[in-house]
Parts: sequence; structure tokens; C-alpha cells
Amino acid sequence: MEKSQIHIDQQLKGKFETFQPAVPFQFEKIATRLDEKKSRRRTFLLWSSVAAVVFTAVSGTIFLLPDTATVNQTTSKSEIASNAPIASDKNPSSNVSPNSKFEGENTSSPSLGDLVGSNQKPIDDNTPELSSNTVDSRGINLETTKNVNKKKASPNSIKPLVSNLIDDKSNNSASSTETSAEAVALNQGINNAIYTDFSGKSIQTIPTSFGYFLQLPVRIHSPQMPKQPLSSWAFEVGYDQNQTAMAYQISPGREKYVHKNYINRMKEGEFALNAPQLQASLKYFVNNNWSLSVGLGFSQTRTMQRFNFRDSIPVSVSQGFESDALGNYPIFGYLGLGQQVAHEGIQTVQMLSIPMALGYQYPINRFWSFSSEISTRYNRLFASQGKTLNYHDLSLLEADNAIYRASIWSARVSAGAEYRLTRNQYLGLRVNTQGAFTPLYKKDASVVNRGWSLGMSVFYTMKLF
Repeated sequence: MEKSQIHIDQQLKGKFETFQPAVPFQFEKIATRLDEKKSRRRTFLLWSSVAAVVFTAVSGTIFLLPDTATVNQTTSKSEIASNAPIASDKNPSSNVSPNSKFEGENTSSPSLGDLVGSNQKPIDDNTPELSSNTVDSRGINLETTKNVNKKKASPNSIKPLVSNLIDDKSNNSASSTETSAEAVALNQGINNAIYTDFSGKSIQTIPTSFGYFLQLPVRIHSPQMPKQPLSSWAFEVGYDQNQTAMAYQISPGREKYVHKNYINRMKEGEFALNAPQLQASLKYFVNNNWSLSVGLGFSQTRTMQRFNFRDSIPVSVSQGFESDALGNYPIFGYLGLGQQVAHEGIQTVQMLSIPMALGYQYPINRFWSFSSEISTRYNRLFASQGKTLNYHDLSLLEADNAIYRASIWSARVSAGAEYRLTRNQYLGLRVNTQGAFTPLYKKDASVVNRGWSLGMSVFYTMKLF
């Protein structure tokens, strides 16, 4: 009788050995929600800090750079001054030539109109041509002034006229003051007429000195060196600061290979961190708007993982079935709760990339332009560390090259604005999103995981050659 009782006790003990009472309160979910709120606060503070740093850097660069508008304005003024005709230091209203040395003469001598006749107007664009028989009081023929508004006077034809006036003045030194005044007036009238015809400008803006005029035998404009056109080649360096996240999806027909709670555990345990990326590229401008570029870059993807749970143990059968890329077999049922999974760390993946991009620029004004870019990248994974969950039994798994592909393809789309610093230098800021369209796990894995990110890009472009 005692033996049968002992046998019954052992059976009852075996029945209740795996019994666990249900917990009335879901403490794990409460703790998970509190952790999510903390992670959101950290994410908000991180993005605020990144935005403040980028804004401060761009604003400081623009503030410290010279005012391009002022430099261009100064340059244009200097070019205008170099091309402007040489102005006389004498007052255009002065009627006395520096070659004429008369003492006691009135500087405000009569004009040519007063000399020819009181009713005749001064020489201007509408002045009628003088008669070929007109002579002055000393018998000097004024035929040289005929058709002054129709022909251009040359300096060689002016020199004999001036010499005759000066020689005649020296030979007739005993002439009266009235004759001298008339000669000065005639000299001034001829001077005004010749200058008006020679330059085609108003008399008030042309020096009236024969000495000054004789110093300019020919008005020749020196050729200006043309500005060298900008090159079609440019060098660009950029820096991306993004926030990472991972997207998981079960491969079609592989549902039996993945634990029933894997997707939920990954969503609860992974938190986005940052993905910095530095790249340099050589850009070719097809025209003023479109450009092509190819370069070399370095990227580092970082994801925080925090796991603390107990879940069901899967039961799988290997006989008659094939394993997936990670050596897992289909799951046909679940037993009781397994061991506690507790882990907190950062998963890091480093890659070298070759970006190939198509860019578009549209000028808004003299300094600002709209800028956008779409690119595809070939990424070569060369280092990884950290842990992740095995999608079959929810155990901790080393995140290394044994589960990841060696090469991954990704794409990026960005849009923003760029500021023209100088004639061949630009500084820009874009908002970008990028993601991998090749799964990170090896081929034939039961889970398709792809990384994606959202962030900002700062770039500097300089035209070459």
C-alpha cells in the first residue's frame, strides 16, 4: 500500500513540476513601454543636437565668407574705370589753350558763333557747314572747318592748323588786343568743332585743350583679357548624419523556420542610433543643370539593442527537410518557457561604398540654387560587431560575417539648396533618405532584413582646372 502511494505522489509531482501560475499584471509590457518613452526622448535630444550643430556650422561659414556682391561690384567699377576715356584735368568750360600765352586777355572769350555772326548759333550737331570762302581778320582760310559734322578729323590734319595759328601769332606780335582775342576765339571754335566731330560726344564733356588733344594721336582700346570659362569638372566632398532603423520581413514560404514572436521581439528590443557617412566624388557637369558623379565613401551603421524576455521553446524536425542559410529547420510546435534572454549593447556594421549619382541644379538667383541628387551605391562590408537574435529560437547570435553578405546594394535620394561662395565654389545642405534593397542576411535566409535611414547631408563643391 505504501509503495502505491509513493508511486502516486511521484506522478502528481511530475504533473505539477512544470506548472506556472499566470501573472495577473503584465509587468514586462509596462517596463517595455517605459523604455520606449525613454528612447524617444533620447532620439529627440539627439536630432535636436545634430540640427543645432549643422545650422551653426552653415551659418558661421556664410557669416565668415566675404560679401561676394561687394567684390563683384568693386570689380565691375574697376573695369568701367579702365575702359572709360581719359578725362582732362582742365575745366571743359575753359576757353584758353595751354599752348597760347596771352597776357591780359579775358578767359571768357566769345564763341565761334559770336565770331562768325551775332545771329549765328554755336556749333552743335545741327550746325550748318561753314562756307569754303570764310576767312578771319588776318586772311586765314577756314576751309578746314567745312563739313565738320560729316567727316572725322584726324590728328595729322589738326597739327598743321595749330602750327599755322601759332606761327602767325609769333610773326604778328604787334597785333592789337582785338586781333588776339579773335584768334583765340577762332582757335576755340575750331577746337570745339573738331572735337565734336572726332568723338561724336557733347562739347561740354570733351577737353578743349589742343595740347591735351595732341597727346592722343589715335584712340585705341586695349584688348581686355576674356574671363576663363568655368570647367565642367568639379570635386565634391560630403558628410551625412542619419538615423538608422531596420526593417524585417519573413521570406515567402519560410514561415515555419521563424519563431512566432521574432518580429515583435525585434521591434521591442531595437532602437535607432546614427549612421555617419563620409564621401568624396568627382563630378562632371553635362550642362548648367545636370551632372554625373562617381566617388568613394565610408559608412558606419549603429543600432542599439536591449533584450529582456523569456519565450517559448520551438520544436523542430530535421529529418526529411532542408535547412536554411543559417542551418535552421522548420518549427512544428512549442514547449514551455525557455531561459531568460538579457542583453544590452550596440550592433555596428562598417562598409566601404562606391556611390554613382545623377544630380540636378536649378538656379534661383545669383547665389542660391535648388539642388537634388539620386544615387545608387555598391557597399562592401568589412567589419561588424555586436549581437542580435536568432530568428529560429530567439537566442543571442553574434552579428558577424557568418550571417551577413559580403556586398550590399543601396540607394539614396536627397534634395536641398546650395549657396555660391565664389565663382567656382559652392556649399550646400540636403535632406536625404537612403536604404538597402539587398538583404543584409545571407542568401536563402528565412528573414529578409534591410537597413534604412533618414537624415541630412552637408557638401562642398569646387570647380577644377
